[in-house]
Amino acid sequence: MPDNQIVVENARTDGRMPKSYWDVPHSSLIEGFATDFSVDNGNRIDFKINVSDTPGSDYQVEIFRLGHYDGDGARMVAGWTNSAATVQPDATFNPVTGTADAGNWAVTDSWNIPADAVSGVYLARVQRLDANGNPVNGAVNQIPFVVRDDDRPADIVLQTSDTTWQAYNGWIGNNGQVGANFYGDSSGTVDHPVIPGSGGFAQDRAYALSYNRPLVTRGIDGQQGGPAAGAQDYLFGADYAGIAWLEQNGYDVAYMSGVDTDRLGADYLKKYGAFISVGHDEYWSADQRYNVEEARDAGVNLLFWSGNEVYWKTRWETSTVDGQEYRTLVCYKETWAHIDPAALPADYFNLDPENIWTGTWRDDRFLGNPLAGDATDRPALSGQPDLYKTNENALTGQIFGPDGTGEFGGALDVPAEYAALRFWRDTSISATGGVDLAAGILGYEWDTSPLDAYRPDGLVHLSETTIPWNGILVDDGNTVEPGIATHNLSVYRADSGALVFGAGTVFWTWALSNLHDGQPYDAQIENADLQQFVVNLFADMGIQPGQTDAVLAGQGLSRAAASSDVTPAVATLDALPDTLPVGSPVLLTGTTTDNDGNPLTDDGAVVLVEVSFDNGGTWSVAEGTTNWSYAWSPDALQSYQIRVRAIDDSLNLPTTASLATEVVQVTAPETVSLFEPWVQFDGGAYSNPQPLQLGTTFSVSTTGQITELHYYRAVSDATDTDTRTGRLWRDDGTLLATTSFVSAPNESGWQTATLSTPVNVMTGQNYIVSYETANNYVSSLGFFNQSYSDPFGYLSATTPSSGVYAEAAGAVIPTSSYQSSNYWVDVTFDPGEISYVPPEFTSPAAVSIAENSVLVATLTAQTTEPVTYGIQGGADASAFSIDPATGTLNFVFAPDFEVPSDSNTDNIFEVTVSASDSLSPPVTQNLQVTVTDVVDESGATVSNLFAPTALPAATETGDSTDYELGTRFTASKSGEVASLRYWRGVPDAGDTDIWTLNLWDSTGALLASETVTSGAGQSGWAGSACCRQRFR
Repeated sequence: MPDNQIVVENARTDGRMPKSYWDVPHSSLIEGFATDFSVDNGNRIDFKINVSDTPGSDYQVEIFRLGHYDGDGARMVAGWTNSAATVQPDATFNPVTGTADAGNWAVTDSWNIPADAVSGVYLARVQRLDANGNPVNGAVNQIPFVVRDDDRPADIVLQTSDTTWQAYNGWIGNNGQVGANFYGDSSGTVDHPVIPGSGGFAQDRAYALSYNRPLVTRGIDGQQGGPAAGAQDYLFGADYAGIAWLEQNGYDVAYMSGVDTDRLGADYLKKYGAFISVGHDEYWSADQRYNVEEARDAGVNLLFWSGNEVYWKTRWETSTVDGQEYRTLVCYKETWAHIDPAALPADYFNLDPENIWTGTWRDDRFLGNPLAGDATDRPALSGQPDLYKTNENALTGQIFGPDGTGEFGGALDVPAEYAALRFWRDTSISATGGVDLAAGILGYEWDTSPLDAYRPDGLVHLSETTIPWNGILVDDGNTVEPGIATHNLSVYRADSGALVFGAGTVFWTWALSNLHDGQPYDAQIENADLQQFVVNLFADMGIQPGQTDAVLAGQGLSRAAASSDVTPAVATLDALPDTLPVGSPVLLTGTTTDNDGNPLTDDGAVVLVEVSFDNGGTWSVAEGTTNWSYAWSPDALQSYQIRVRAIDDSLNLPTTASLATEVVQVTAPETVSLFEPWVQFDGGAYSNPQPLQLGTTFSVSTTGQITELHYYRAVSDATDTDTRTGRLWRDDGTLLATTSFVSAPNESGWQTATLSTPVNVMTGQNYIVSYETANNYVSSLGFFNQSYSDPFGYLSATTPSSGVYAEAAGAVIPTSSYQSSNYWVDVTFDPGEISYVPPEFTSPAAVSIAENSVLVATLTAQTTEPVTYGIQGGADASAFSIDPATGTLNFVFAPDFEVPSDSNTDNIFEVTVSASDSLSPPVTQNLQVTVTDVVDESGATVSNLFAPTALPAATETGDSTDYELGTRFTASKSGEVASLRYWRGVPDAGDTDIWTLNLWDSTGALLASETVTSGAGQSGWAGSACCRQRFR
């Protein structure tokens, strides 16, 4: 088989020059750019070059094609001298968008690209010459561009990360002036209005950047080339190492730019076997992503040799200066305009006059606000409902997280469980695994590969490295915090058969070649195991290196063959019940095998087991391989068609029809809770030095019983043993039940306490479940901004004030709320009919007592629930007190028949009493108490220290100190103490008070105690019949 053109090209020796000659730094003395970043061979490419002074002087232009070339790295393919150097006019500048555009410069040079020019990344080396034709020291620069070969299919097409080079490029004016890029403005020329609610990243910065600019991203004249910019964000940061390795090994590769991936369409990509994204490939437009996904779905393999890839969504505009299309890259970064992770669509602060979203791909906070863009600019991506928001891992299998700018040095680990996978064949790893491979390959920005809702079906991990990192992204793009993250190499097979590989790090190519920049990050970490891994991966894509086996062996590499295993693995699913209650936990189990029965073909290793609950529509990852399990809790009343599949290390995908299946009908639950398991806890952990009552106000849609109380305990709160009190209230302040939670160390999540007696609850009534904490608790701000109920509508929390608190200790009902917070307090509700008889008085409505007595009667009411008694009103209500629990009714002052004290002064007292339970409104009874005369009152003189009409001068409520208050008295004759009483002022009558009244003698001995319960609104003298304690 003849050599491909990459092998032939890299074998040429004409024009080779060392990297020290052609890879020159940026300079302010001569600068320029190509008028189109990428051009098909056989066409002309134009350059606009500016010199800082001396118009009409000479400069030299030399065109180099980058490759390997036995280590020289480039070959000069053309050159000329321009004897009419031009001092170009000042570039235009738009202060609204921070855009510098040198499209107003004149074309100074052109190159007619030969029709047989080999596709590649090229450099124009421009060098000023003195009057004698000698190079002027330091007056040299480079202009990168891409030559395509649109008519030639190739095994591979590599996309340069030029959009990222431009995003960090801070060139803002002639002669290397540095200012605004997408990360800030070091020149002070951009002054945007303040964005309310934004964070520190939303500073003055460019919103649009032109390709009509010289590149200074790498730095210029020893200075930084723009805010946050550096060599890592340019061609020689990571792109070139990939180019050099591919060409060293003779892979049939063509090249295109990030601009091309958008403008040339999906069909352009379909002529290639594989597409490569490389290095720091952060900025992707909608059409760029759409075209790559369409190519994948047409069978084009994808390799993301990149990190932080597909992170910012961009769009393209035509240059307003020269009218050239695809010359202005737009990224308003609306994500940075809103730092609050809980921001709502109505909070959106619109920056882009075109109303097209250009924030992070993952940010969905403003979905639904038409000013933030909608689905009309492109069809859906990766099966997601809206182009506006589609996490990058839905395409790449990787999502950006660790963002420790300046941090560097993470190595790659391949634990033994991955070592036997065929991707590691012919490496030293294949026997037992490997650790600390290629130290520095992780950094400074790298990805994780989570098993979340956006994970592509069938994605498998090929390595696992868990390390601490100084900055890890914790939201949609605003906040990083120190933490621990896990990196995985990943690969999945699309339904089209295409393989999609995710390296998950900007420095992946450093393992392939040491030909890359060394500042500010550097590691010479060429690694034969990782190189062989790539050779193996290409082989499974049907792509082979063009170099000979001897050349490969000289690098410690072996030619790999594609897998002969074409038979999918088989998974079994153990039998399940025909029906399951919704929310009930169930463990799915089974086994797998991978044996096609043919001794002449390879049998793979099962690397992944997936379970589907929608007949193969979507898949979730199970635990284990040979023996697997999956913990499931059905959350909807429906029939589930459950299927399971095993995927081997050749990524053979079985057909849905061949899979083991079970059908399960999910029925209504026997019990239900408000939150668990329907909503995932997403609150924060907090601490408060004072006691708190925290709760949830809820109602029920049908009768039933509350059997358990719950609260959520944070991991940070689970360091010791906690004993906390839980309470169930009716919202009128009636305490219905009390229980205790006892939580041991390390017991976090939902804590449960079972009520000793279930509490009946009814519709039309609000209840509050609460717990008491003296320190730690959890909360979610804004949770109750929308009405909430469990999926079946049994339990509802419908108002923003459903989350309640009280700053108090003891049995205090919480009623305050704060910013619609949820404090994650819950119940278990058992819906159903309850045996219930509402309260009805059985005690008589009229009683008679002799004068001088305090005890009136003991009220009784028939009901199935505990009863609480009270005084509801009546003309003589103030003359009585009542024990709410026992119904004992007393006179506050013993009546004197000869001096009637009732309202009609006829010794017939009228009072309305009530009886209530937890389910029904109070019932009342009008009670008539007739006081009769005692003819012989000898020895029965009744005396009070204070007259019934005596009133205190003031009621003090502002003193929080606990006191025992009393009155010292003496008696002039022997007798009995018939009752004890105290005065309760109106300001103190806002709730229920339970006080203990004590009778002491002068020596300090306690003679008697009585409890007085005073309900809300009851003021004046409050007392209780006493012990008939005799005294002398």
